Amino acid sequence: MEAITRLLSRSAPNLPGNNPGSIYLHLVEIMDAVLASHRLKTAGRGPLIAQVLGRFLNPLFAPLNTNKGWGLKAAPWLRNPEHPLTAEHGEAFARLLTTLADPSASAVSRGSKNPLVSATAKAKREAGPFLAKVMMCFVRLTLDMGVTMHTAVREKVKQGWWACFDAMGTEGRKVMGEGMDRAGRDVLRGLVEEWVKFGKWKGN
Repeated sequence: MEAITRLLSRSAPNLPGNNPGSIYLHLVEIMDAVLASHRLKTAGRGPLIAQVLGRFLNPLFAPLNTNKGWGLKAAPWLRNPEHPLTAEHGEAFARLLTTLADPSASAVSRGSKNPLVSATAKAKREAGPFLAKVMMCFVRLTLDMGVTMHTAVREKVKQGWWACFDAMGTEGRKVMGEGMDRAGRDVLRGLVEEWVKFGKWKGN
């Protein structure tokens, strides 16, 4: 995960910038495989996972001015305005969120003596706090006047937030809101309202 974090940071090697979307999707696939196949080995590494997810989230917001602000903080290979990330990449990011927030029973039960349902519920509870950190990053970027997330990308990303809300539970969402200012809580409230209306019961 440390290697993925570095590849998504502004100190990353200068990878080819003419096809950043393919590189991004490849990194998502690697991260998803780590989370799905080695979930138990990542226990206790929530802060690092949150950091990696934040790095995947950042480039989904397009800088309004590539000459200053966030645009210069992205990995060099992600700075090409002619090749922005799209809804496909938003959907891939949402899959990462869902892998964490709604893990399969097999991913969390290897070596466990607990019933599968209990292991899954425990994994969701443990994921809630650091998923909240990623969502707080999303809210902060949403309020940043220097960047924007295009509607098509946002619609895909929201599917991942629905899974996160379920993992956090009512208390977790409340605590997250208490850590935001009024503008942030307004953004969060809007997302929760959409979740209740459109996403809460999907797949349940």
